[in-house]
Amino acid sequence: MLMPGSGEGVRQMPDVLSALAQMAIGGNVAADDTYLNHIRLILTDERIVRAFNPKPTNAHAYFQQVGKDAKKMLRLAGYLGEDRDEAMRRWEELKSNS
Repeated sequence: MLMPGSGEGVRQMPDVLSALAQMAIGGNVAADDTYLNHIRLILTDERIVRAFNPKPTNAHAYFQQVGKDAKKMLRLAGYLGEDRDEAMRRWEELKSNS
């Protein structure tokens, strides 16, 4: 019973993360905290890093890439703006263009 439930949870993760991101954009501090903590855990979990990059990593290059990705996220946040309705419109526009 535990394994099928876990599998379903894994399948729902993209939707859950998307919902958390939307709530965070809307100003929900708890959703923001949960979403950013999840991202931080993913970025710093050694097992996940090893799974995607089994060879030894250059820490400087790794964190340089993390910095570049963070800048992209900040640009996205800046593009979406602070107005919730406008942010949702822009987000949907981005999703439909990708």
